[in-house]
Amino acid sequence: MCKNTHVEFKHSMLRRAQNFYLTRPWGLGIEPLMLSAIFNHIESTDVQPTTGESRISINSSVILQDVQERQNIKFTIVSPPLSNPNQGRISLLSPLGAELIGKKKGDTIEIGYLNTILQFRVLDILQ
Repeated sequence: MCKNTHVEFKHSMLRRAQNFYLTRPWGLGIEPLMLSAIFNHIESTDVQPTTGESRISINSSVILQDVQERQNIKFTIVSPPLSNPNQGRISLLSPLGAELIGKKKGDTIEIGYLNTILQFRVLDILQ
């Protein structure tokens, strides 16, 4: 395997692991402390628009920009049983879904992953 192909392969595998971490349904193996933190975040977030602007909530379809990769992604935030990242549906209990609850167009979020910070910008909210 040539060096360039090997680097591309490693980047591809890292990206797949990252995508799994960000969108996994969290049905099995979630630590109680992490689940509690997610619920606290969701409960403390005001999802009611105060200035007429839309905010992300469950069943919102959103378009995000991965700031580092400069790629746009579209998905819908759903309840855990309906989660299927391959079909563009992520659980509100996933790290990405939980962090997006209550955000508005133009907001940027940061999520820690493998000693790095991933940044996503909300480009649009399609209710």
